[in-house]
Amino acid sequence: MATNSNSKNPAIEDARGTNRVMIIVGIVVLVTFIAVMVIMYVRSEAPNFIPNGVKKVVVELEIKDRGKIQLELRNDLMPKTVNNFVEKVSSGYYKDRKFFRVDNYMTMAGSPTDEAGYDNGLPVKLESHPDMKVERYAIGMGKDTKANLSSTAIFFIAKAREADFDGKYAVFGKVANVTSEKVLDSLQLNDVINKASILTYDGAPYVK
Repeated sequence: MATNSNSKNPAIEDARGTNRVMIIVGIVVLVTFIAVMVIMYVRSEAPNFIPNGVKKVVVELEIKDRGKIQLELRNDLMPKTVNNFVEKVSSGYYKDRKFFRVDNYMTMAGSPTDEAGYDNGLPVKLESHPDMKVERYAIGMGKDTKANLSSTAIFFIAKAREADFDGKYAVFGKVANVTSEKVLDSLQLNDVINKASILTYDGAPYVK
């Protein structure tokens, strides 16, 4: 008996159908795994870089041709955010980063591409405190405006009071002194951070 070449072999069709299902299931499992890992990363606390009990940390940004900006960070009020930032400082991440935004409202730096909209690593869970407000010379982390997440590396220093942003951004410190305020006010677009370093923990010199 002649075989109809156009006829379908049920066994082959069943095998193809099974393969399609397995591929789809595999994709779903992979996507779910990635989503779970992202959620776990965002929700988990990074290992403490700062010793227990430290309330204030002072870091210094050395700006090419401008001077130095000292920042007083409130580890007692914003521990997760300060820990993340200080760890970035210690790693040397901010060296050679540019200020990609400088205007009457704020200065911003920390993008790996020196452009807005890019970050270094996964975002971190937004942290806030009622005493930490977006006022002149406050430092905070950038964020995705559509999500309850802070940037890992991009930070801003406010140059004006922005009450509408209170609680919506992780403000974790302020410019530490008048000399540093003057340096901040002198910044221009694309000014470069030559060096970022930790100076003190609660007034005591930082030792690696």
